[in-house]
Amino acid sequence: MKRIRNSASTKIISTSLVILLAFGILSSVATYFMIKNSNLNSMSRQLNDTAAILAEQANIEQVRSIVNQPNDKNPDVLQATKEMDQIMSHSEIIDNLYLISYKNGQFYNVSMSTSLRKLDVPYNQNMGEAGISQELLTLMKQSFEQKKIQATHVYGDVYGQYKTGMAPIIDENNNVIALYIVDYDVSQVTQKAWKEASTILYITLIFVLICGLLTYFSIKRMISPINYLSEKARKISEGDLNIEVIELKSRDEIGALGNSFQMMVTNLRDIIHNVSGVSSRISELSVRLSSEIKDTVQENQQISAAIQEIASGTEMQVGSAESSSQATHELSSGIQHIAAASGSISEASITMAEEAEEGNAITLKVIEQMKTISHYVDQSASDVKSLGGHSQEISKIVEMITQISSQTNLLALNAAIEAARAGEHGKGFAVVADEVRKLAEQSTQSAQQIANLVQEIQSGTSNSITSMNHMVEEVKVGMEIVQKAGTAFEHILETIRGITTQIQEVSAASEEMAASSQQVTASIESMAQIAQESADNTSAVSSSSTRQLTSMQEVAKEAESLDALVGELRETIKRFNI
Repeated sequence: MKRIRNSASTKIISTSLVILLAFGILSSVATYFMIKNSNLNSMSRQLNDTAAILAEQANIEQVRSIVNQPNDKNPDVLQATKEMDQIMSHSEIIDNLYLISYKNGQFYNVSMSTSLRKLDVPYNQNMGEAGISQELLTLMKQSFEQKKIQATHVYGDVYGQYKTGMAPIIDENNNVIALYIVDYDVSQVTQKAWKEASTILYITLIFVLICGLLTYFSIKRMISPINYLSEKARKISEGDLNIEVIELKSRDEIGALGNSFQMMVTNLRDIIHNVSGVSSRISELSVRLSSEIKDTVQENQQISAAIQEIASGTEMQVGSAESSSQATHELSSGIQHIAAASGSISEASITMAEEAEEGNAITLKVIEQMKTISHYVDQSASDVKSLGGHSQEISKIVEMITQISSQTNLLALNAAIEAARAGEHGKGFAVVADEVRKLAEQSTQSAQQIANLVQEIQSGTSNSITSMNHMVEEVKVGMEIVQKAGTAFEHILETIRGITTQIQEVSAASEEMAASSQQVTASIESMAQIAQESADNTSAVSSSSTRQLTSMQEVAKEAESLDALVGELRETIKRFNI
């Protein structure tokens, strides 16, 4: 019942009926007043005509008799009453008829119809004392004096509403001997006007009823397609898109609405289908992205572990370089002692024989020190070569990071494209894809920095290897010289004559060894500095790798959130039955 009251057809029909009914009522009221005013105007003309005719047809002698003897004993009075009653019997609108005389400035009722007699109105009654309105008295006086027909406005008393007309009765001497008064019952006009207006009102009500029925069936026919579309829209709101919309044959606005509704259903099916496909693809991409991010995280963890191992090896290399530097300083000091000893021998060759045994012992010690130096130099060369190998491994790892960053950047680009296709639903995924792309670019930059640092390390390592090779050669030369010195010391006892020349050669060789030892010391110090820089750079690479690992973990969380959003989107799409 409530649905019927709230339906559009009921509202339209009710509004139309109210408007038609109001129009009918207003028309009836307007008609009533128009008929009433028209009848009143017609009554005024008819009243004047009636009064004039009655005054003209009046018997002058009879009127004089009535004026002179205004009582019921006068036969003329009775005859006049009879004539007045007969006139009133032929007219429903005439309520009273009577004659008025004028004497000494006063008006008197000298004859009247039976209608007044029934009200106990006496003959020869003074009209002024009877309570007649001043308007009526004034008009009576004007009618006597001007000898013209007069009529009052509508007035009322205890007996009803009246309009009075009066005409002078003029004798042969053109004197007014009396006034013929006619009272019209205005209520008759009102009743007649109301009857006519009621007839129009009844006709209007019948017309309103017929129009209401026609409007009802017409609107019902017009609303039927709308109700059909409303039912289909309700099913769509419940998620049922597997509906068939019949094409409306109407070519008006409702037909256009039906066609638009049918297009809307078709487009909505396509949209839901496309959104479902896009959500599936996004879900697959998010799963692949999560898997690749996990692989990247594992690889970054391996890289971080490898970099930490490199840092540990670099620290060991720094320690070895410091040890080599210390040994080289000792070697340089020993060579300087040898040079000093050679000078002393050159200056005091005479005493060399006595100290040959001591020189031989010193030579043996120098041989042992040279072996130690050779051992440390070999170890330093091995460490430097190992550092070069680690640098190459770092280069390979950096290339792997660069490839992973490129793949991640490509995936981020694909994800951004899919997010753009998804429209409003892909905005969150677009933000994630943009963050992934930024992280990939940062990884590429970090990998490039690592590659540059590794290249510098490799360059320094190559220089160190070259220096170490020179140092090994110099150590070999030193070993040979020391061995020669030992041989010389063994032959000192046998051949003292050539000792001066041999001592000079030893002194020269000692100076060369001193210069070489200084070069080796400088190279080892440079290698130690490079090793320290490599350790610092490796530490920076380790920190960058740790930050990258944290960023990749955050990207993995965002990918999981994206997968959850896609799941919610799928649940929403499941509401629709395509």
